[in-house]
Amino acid sequence: MVVGWIVVVAAVVIVLVVMAKSQDAVYFSQIIKRYLFYIFFIAVVAFFVFSFYRINLANDFDYSSYEGVVQAGQVYLLWLKGLAGNVVEVTGYAVKQDWIGSNSTVER
Repeated sequence: MVVGWIVVVAAVVIVLVVMAKSQDAVYFSQIIKRYLFYIFFIAVVAFFVFSFYRINLANDFDYSSYEGVVQAGQVYLLWLKGLAGNVVEVTGYAVKQDWIGSNSTVER
């Protein structure tokens, strides 16, 4: 799974570098600004589709019954809740760090 994400990130970086090298920087930024909403929307939809697909593979839900669909929805929403909780926890940890080093105990 990690290899898949590395390939996706590498492909995006390569496309962006090629576009930046082949186009004028101002023109490139105008294209990004013009289509930013669509790029963001496609990225969000791709995230939801890919994550739902991965959760479905792990749990093998039965979509032929109403209970199976409800169970799949519950598991996915609980997964999203856990993801949001983890993001909050990591962000809180990062905010609490001394990034400047003003509270450093090391003598210089």
